[in-house]
Amino acid sequence: MSAAMFPVVILAGGLATRLRPVTEAVPKALIDINGSRSWRINCICWRAQGIDRVVLCVGYLGEQNRQGRR
Repeated sequence: MSAAMFPVVILAGGLATRLRPVTEAVPKALIDINGSRSWRINCICWRAQGIDRVVLCVGYLGEQNRQGRR
């Protein structure tokens, strides 16, 4: 089976306490790393491997992830 048949699942529901104080108002998935959001960097790598479906399972500050902004 090809990798493209399976989605990647990102579990982003935690409180991200190890990244405090950055994550007090911003969820982990929306933290900027060298000008790009952390989830986007991962998606670029997965796309290169042929994966085109990503499921983001959110919890803490999940509404911000859904809107794609801070």
